[in-house]
Amino acid sequence: MAEFFATTDPIQDYAWGSRSVLACMQSREVPSATPEAELWVGSHPSGPSVVSVDGREVTVIELLQEDPARLLGSLTSALQSDGDLPFLLKILAIDAPLSIQVHPSPEQAEEGWQREEAAGVELSASTRNYKDRQPKPEIGVAVTRVETLSGVRSNAELAVLAEALDQQWLREILATGRPVLPEVLQLPDDQAQVALADLMHAVDRLPTHDELGALLRYISGRHPGDRGLLVALCMNHVVLEPGQAIFTPAGQLHAYLRGTAVELMACSDNVLRAGLTPKHIDVPELLAIVNPEQEDADPIDAPAGANGLRHYPLWDDRLSLVCAVVAGGQDRDLPGNTCVVLCTDGELTLEVDGLSHHLTAGHSVWCRTDGSSVKASGQGTVYAVGLNG
Repeated sequence: MAEFFATTDPIQDYAWGSRSVLACMQSREVPSATPEAELWVGSHPSGPSVVSVDGREVTVIELLQEDPARLLGSLTSALQSDGDLPFLLKILAIDAPLSIQVHPSPEQAEEGWQREEAAGVELSASTRNYKDRQPKPEIGVAVTRVETLSGVRSNAELAVLAEALDQQWLREILATGRPVLPEVLQLPDDQAQVALADLMHAVDRLPTHDELGALLRYISGRHPGDRGLLVALCMNHVVLEPGQAIFTPAGQLHAYLRGTAVELMACSDNVLRAGLTPKHIDVPELLAIVNPEQEDADPIDAPAGANGLRHYPLWDDRLSLVCAVVAGGQDRDLPGNTCVVLCTDGELTLEVDGLSHHLTAGHSVWCRTDGSSVKASGQGTVYAVGLNG
């Protein structure tokens, strides 16, 4: 039979997080005591959701181990070979730029994991690149206006920037005819510091209303002296309006800059960083997995269909992600393969097979639907992740 599981989701307090976004969303005191960066919905061992089952509180990890059919019904066939969920759902509350990073492919993740295991690199070591054997594709959907960096600009665009900003270091890199990203990342420290100073002098000369100048001032203000600013200059600035999404495949250079987003990703911690971070940067390993040709960085539009649902394209046939805006007394029917529903604003009532659950902003609920659609009524916005068994 169908069932709802009251859920408590952990919040990660990374330095780039907001002290207001998640607190406001959940109607808590503002500002929060610490920066709140990510709300996690899933079974990641670093922060699993906790669900209420038969009067006791258990993590989703424990329930999947004890009785996966209780949580998912027939959808257990969509679980990974180790019995874990194939996704992690998040709300990102971005108040400062994240590190510029790239994620490995399935083959690169497995090879990197085995190599570091054989070398005896501790999982907790700051120099460990591969925390698990999984790839980390991800899609981010804008809740508010979201700014990102994704992929590398064309050489023609970079040549225009080099002249407009009078950046001799960039002219010289372009003149080599070699791919720009490796050249920028491998600049000797003394040359990188000169280039960084030249870039900041050029930024200081730009008018306050200049879009690129404002972007670089924002990044450098939060990461002063970080040579990742040179990489950021070379990347596409992509702006998402609410409802638009951006997909990040393996090998794609990217960074979120600011805004609030819902993110669905494979459940992995594998990150190689290229800048804007005090954390470990392994340039040779990053260059080994980054795609020479970066994917199209245009925002993904997912207009609502006749049923009022926005469907977002994903990398895995086992997964689906839909968004429903409920308003004006117009109910929405979420798909019958739904396993978790996350609310980002408003208050809604979810109903399936005679059962109901009240859901408010900043919270999620796990549900076993047994193939029945979930009716959402009230007023607000929800994101539903489905599993295809």
